[in-house]
Amino acid sequence: MLYPTKIVHQNFLYTILTYLTTTILANCPENCICSSKSVVCTCSDLSWTGPLDGERILTLSPFLKLEYVDLLIVHTCDKLIIPNDTFTGLQLNDQLKLVSIRQIEIEPFAFRGIQKSPRQFVIQDAQIEVVKENAFAGLFNLEHFWWRNVSIGRIETSAFSGISKINYIYFRNALINRIESGAFANMRGINNLYMREGIVISSMGDQICYGSQIDEIVFENANIRATDLSLFGIFANRIHIFNTKWHAEKSPLPRKKYRPPKQKVEEFFMQNSSINRLIFNLHYNYSTVIYDGCKIANLLSLESFPVENISFITIRKSVINQWTSYGINSGQNIGKLQIEDSKISHLHPAAIFDTTLDSIEIKNSRIEKFATKFLEHSILYGFTIENVEVASMSKSAFADTSIDYLTINSSKFLMIDEDQLEFSHSGFTCQQDDCETNALFLHPSIHNLAWKFEQNRCITTETFEDSKICIEEKESIKPDGLVCRKRVEIEECICAKEMDTVRVPDTQATILVLGDCRRLILNLNETKAPNLKFIYLYRIATIEIETINHHIKFLQILHSAISFVHPNSVQGATIEKMIFSNSFIDKITPMSLSNAHIFELTFNQTQVYNIRPNAFFDTKIDKMKIFQSNFLRQVV
Repeated sequence: MLYPTKIVHQNFLYTILTYLTTTILANCPENCICSSKSVVCTCSDLSWTGPLDGERILTLSPFLKLEYVDLLIVHTCDKLIIPNDTFTGLQLNDQLKLVSIRQIEIEPFAFRGIQKSPRQFVIQDAQIEVVKENAFAGLFNLEHFWWRNVSIGRIETSAFSGISKINYIYFRNALINRIESGAFANMRGINNLYMREGIVISSMGDQICYGSQIDEIVFENANIRATDLSLFGIFANRIHIFNTKWHAEKSPLPRKKYRPPKQKVEEFFMQNSSINRLIFNLHYNYSTVIYDGCKIANLLSLESFPVENISFITIRKSVINQWTSYGINSGQNIGKLQIEDSKISHLHPAAIFDTTLDSIEIKNSRIEKFATKFLEHSILYGFTIENVEVASMSKSAFADTSIDYLTINSSKFLMIDEDQLEFSHSGFTCQQDDCETNALFLHPSIHNLAWKFEQNRCITTETFEDSKICIEEKESIKPDGLVCRKRVEIEECICAKEMDTVRVPDTQATILVLGDCRRLILNLNETKAPNLKFIYLYRIATIEIETINHHIKFLQILHSAISFVHPNSVQGATIEKMIFSNSFIDKITPMSLSNAHIFELTFNQTQVYNIRPNAFFDTKIDKMKIFQSNFLRQVV
């Protein structure tokens, strides 16, 4: 039995629902099907290729008479036009989907005045020739703004301006011909801007997110052609780039003095990607910068922008082909630069210029070439080189640099330009019982060598008196009577016994000093001296030079008598300096100094007899110096 009150209520609800349904149907936009909670618009099952009688176009009419919709779907059209103010006054609660549309045209301010934005906005399987300026202005409080399997001709400047409080703007499988400068500028409260999976951007302008506030920006599995300034002027917590090929082109700067825009990024992280132009100056006000597993063709300079306010810079498991001059310049308030498990082909002069850093650490890496003054006018508290292989280091690599603490551990310098090395007034980490190493740094040589160690001090965490530090050289007596003292890279020998003839001893040293002998035969082909590059000979009554192999870079003979009697004694050798001082050369026979390259040949207060024809046959001498010397009975 029905009670009269319940009958009245049921009739009332039925009347209201009937009225609402009738109203919705009556106010339904053209070419759309409406229900109490949804609106579906289509172009009458139009195929993707279009009918024979022409293109089917749907112009979405304004929702002026509908106040509330949960779901709006537009699908399967040749062309969809959304005029401005289409959504004025509408509450679109759940989803807006534009699917399978050959061409979408959204006019500026199409969403102006919308009362409530959808939870999800999806554009899928579609093509847009131009995303126009302010196309989405007015959208707010979206959970997801999806772009899936889309082709876009151009995203105009300020296309996304005026949107706010969006959790995700997500592009996936998107082919974009051009993103103009400032296309994503002036967005507020954006949590995530993602371009992931199947992203191809043929052209990207400058400062695409200028002035926007974004929590995280991600590019992943993308192929992008951008400019140096594409990611400039952003406020973001994180910028992450994964598995991406990033090709940047130089951005022309105004001729007048340019004032860089404000920006702030907590973390920049590029991983397993390649970039042709990396400009560190553009990372100013980035707290942390990390390049991990990247291929960097050129690290370049941009003089208009100082490098400032970076706490950590890490280059890890990466390759840098060219670190050009001023790659980091005018840097202030920079914390730690760390390079590990990486390879740098060439550090150019002034690669880091006029920059103040807390520290630089290079670990487990290889550097092909250190150029002259690569840290010119820079100030560092600490510089650590650990387990690093340096193929070539130029003269004065650390010149014009202030480094409080330089630490070199377990590293190799394969082709260091070592004709002059001075290590003085410095501290080194020492062990109390490492006698040879301590002697090298703390015990100056009595000879004027190319390598000088003087006025140094031992640094250790242990507590013991300086007098207890072992600085004794390693002494040895060679089979032919030479008495030698070795300090790691320097070995000094004298003839202690009255031996008629001695030969150059086997040695692991780089520098050999030998003197006070009656007769020396210099034949380096029969000597085991793999590291030997410098030879100093003094006060030797007779020196017969048989062979000087190609390892020797420096030969100096003082107060001795010399004979070059063997042909091709320097064949194939490249000698930086050959110096004869206060000596007597009785003969230089034919071909004895042939087929070599001598950069500098010096005769100082030396008597030279009998330079025979063709003695220097096919030998190149870049520079010859003669001081107070005589050449007698010379045959031309």
